[in-house]
Amino acid sequence: MSRTVVKRLLEAIPLLLLITLMCYALLERLPGGPLAMVGANPHLTAVERARLMHALGLDLPWPVRYVQWLGGVLHGDLGRSLFTGRPVGTMLLERLGPTLLLMGLALAVSLALGVALGVWGGLRPRSRSEAAIGVASVILYATPTFWLGLVLLWAFAARLRWFPSGGMAPLGVPWTPATGGPYLVLPVLMLAVGMVASWSRYVRGSVLEVMAQDFVRVARAKGLSEVRIVWRHVLRNALIPLVTVVMMALPSLAGGAVVTETLFSWPGLGRLFYDALTRRDYPVLMGVLLMSAVLVVACNLVADLLYRRLDPRIRLE
Repeated sequence: MSRTVVKRLLEAIPLLLLITLMCYALLERLPGGPLAMVGANPHLTAVERARLMHALGLDLPWPVRYVQWLGGVLHGDLGRSLFTGRPVGTMLLERLGPTLLLMGLALAVSLALGVALGVWGGLRPRSRSEAAIGVASVILYATPTFWLGLVLLWAFAARLRWFPSGGMAPLGVPWTPATGGPYLVLPVLMLAVGMVASWSRYVRGSVLEVMAQDFVRVARAKGLSEVRIVWRHVLRNALIPLVTVVMMALPSLAGGAVVTETLFSWPGLGRLFYDALTRRDYPVLMGVLLMSAVLVVACNLVADLLYRRLDPRIRLE
């Protein structure tokens, strides 16, 4: 097992290098640049602009700057923000906690509801409840995330005033589960709805497939109860395909957090990425993109390990 983990980590190094190189090159092609707003100042002379670019290191060719950035990353330095001057690593750590809290709760809610609805529909094929779950899943899966968030804001924050419209806690009040709980409801619901709709369909299909296997018939012939068959045999085998879906959904969940955190003013990595993108703050953007790339590689590795845990017949090479 340890040899497999080391092998996969070594294979991920050139992949991460390629991803960061492509991201850096694409950021350089963005129109404007970090000095776009400063350059619009009519009182800024060409000499002052050149001095500012030299101070920020923007007068060097982008391949040279990429090598410098990569060297800093290898030494644990992600650079400094072009606008605040703060270390990028510090800024990421400050925003990491709120994002993990939001994503963790959304993942837990979507897994619980998705698995429950999927198993319910798989055990009752061609029933009215299964048909209702299927129709609702298709509608919710096709609903744009940003539109759903606007509807939630309009309905539950503006009209009913049941939940706050944004933020993480009341102004000037430290975050606690009691003070910040109401602020989590709408963002978590916005992130979880699409995943519940998708994962319930995957689980339903897997349950139907496993229920038709011979070992289920053998378990019934032995006189095992239906509950024991479902929990010990059907569910364990039906969750194996879901592992890949869930692990691959985590990076997209982080991408959805950009929209969610921006819409609900949640102080996480998604909001940080959006603010940095609007200001062309390249070091901050590269820091967030690097974390996203590492997340994708880590999710692939965890999925492989969970395969072996759920089904010992699967061997990792």
